[in-house]
Amino acid sequence: MTRKLVINEAEAALVRDIFARYAEHGSAAQLVRQLQIEGHTTKSWTTQTGKHHSGRVIDQQFLFTMLRNRLYLGEMVHKGNAFPGQHEPIVSQKLWDDVHAIIDNRKQGLRIRHTDSPALLSGLLYTADGQRMLPTFTQKKNGKRYRYYVPYLDKRRGAGATADGMGALPAAEIESAVLARVHQTLQSPEMIITTWQAASAMRESGDLDEPVVVLAMNQISKVWQQLFPVEQHRIMRLLIERVQIHPDGLEILWNDDGWRGFYQEMSEHPFVAEQRDTEAVMEQ
Repeated sequence: MTRKLVINEAEAALVRDIFARYAEHGSAAQLVRQLQIEGHTTKSWTTQTGKHHSGRVIDQQFLFTMLRNRLYLGEMVHKGNAFPGQHEPIVSQKLWDDVHAIIDNRKQGLRIRHTDSPALLSGLLYTADGQRMLPTFTQKKNGKRYRYYVPYLDKRRGAGATADGMGALPAAEIESAVLARVHQTLQSPEMIITTWQAASAMRESGDLDEPVVVLAMNQISKVWQQLFPVEQHRIMRLLIERVQIHPDGLEILWNDDGWRGFYQEMSEHPFVAEQRDTEAVMEQ
């Protein structure tokens, strides 16, 4: 027996409305807030054993997954290839194309901002003997760029000029290692308390919203992905005084005076504000 998808007209109308609204203004943050205010959630469902799963709040990740789902275009996807389905499309080809033109432009804009941004650890990275490591790159004939950090003396006098023999370090690897350590530290209970106390000292009125601090710290990885490279670099300089590279690993020296600025950056970021609004809606 051939199985055919049956369209739920109420759900299809919501899908078309979401596509149309995104095509109109192209703001995922605005659309997510509108959907939350209107009380829309993801689909609720019941298992064969009778267990009910309620719909959850629609966030940006779910929104973009929906906008990329070719099922709504009347297609089925198998092993990365799209084929015409036996069901009717929910959105028109024109509406699909309008939405994806916006998404593609958004990706291009992020690539441009990343290219023009400073290196994540610029001004923070030092060798074991105290030399600052400078960002640099080489570009191959195929146009691909490879980024590195090199000791100051190596940059000025040539490779091998440093006392400890440390040469160029691949930028992506060292940045990933430092960033993983930062995220791990920020999510620790001790650091959450430290940040909260620093922010509390900053607020004379004493009306600090503790859940905002906890939310920002616990979801630092998600928040980080929403930041532009320039914002990421600024936050790293707020949190870190220097990163010292040793033969057996790296050492991060934290900037104790940067927690207040970090709290402001995180608590005022749109992603955190959206999550806070989401929780408020769910509590109503």
